[in-house]
Amino acid sequence: MGKRGRRPTNGAALYEAASELYFNFQRLAGYTEEWSFDGTSYERLKKKKFELSDAEKTKFERREEMIRAARLTPAERHERLLKLERDMEWSKFDKTLNFAYERSRKKSPRFAKPHFIRDLFVATTPERVREIVEATLPSTFHVLKPTVDGFNKGRWMVLRSDFSQTLHYFAETFIAAKNHPRFPRGRVRRSTMQEQFWFISRAIAGAVHGIGIRSAIELVGAGRPEEVQVPTRPQDIEP
Repeated sequence: MGKRGRRPTNGAALYEAASELYFNFQRLAGYTEEWSFDGTSYERLKKKKFELSDAEKTKFERREEMIRAARLTPAERHERLLKLERDMEWSKFDKTLNFAYERSRKKSPRFAKPHFIRDLFVATTPERVREIVEATLPSTFHVLKPTVDGFNKGRWMVLRSDFSQTLHYFAETFIAAKNHPRFPRGRVRRSTMQEQFWFISRAIAGAVHGIGIRSAIELVGAGRPEEVQVPTRPQDIEP
């Protein structure tokens, strides 16, 4: 007979879940920059005409000389010269597209919602957390009530599901983590906020797996994703 009790929780899976939540907090706080693309600028810039460099012109001239010197029929020579001309025009067009693409990209905190983070971290009740989530992230918010068949069965709701949905459902855990004795406190600055994001992310990741806050914090470890590369080893824990 095997030993009964809670099945071991995979530490690596818990770390991955916490990391995903953490990066969502980072993006909403404006702490990460991501590439955005300006389609209007791209369409305008790709109309610009580029000429080949001297080295590129020399390369095509040598190819032309080789074609003219080769033992080909007039039809074959004509066909290859046409292809060479098309290649030369495409090289010019390719330079234009590359130029337009690079100039139309820029890094910016495009998902930043600092007011959301500010309001969320001053909330004192789960109800207030849910109000803030619904008001700020409506475009991605979908309520899944505990009464929905299958919602509480198994562990299908990992943190790869929608961030707002997860935060909404585990609002009680969010408040409990904020009130936990080990929750990082101090002056409001970036490093402190990142420590708070990581603490709450580990707590909610644990809640998803049915693990208490203290156990989740200890299992995942203190190192934030940008500080470590190897997640905590899988091990048995108690809720």
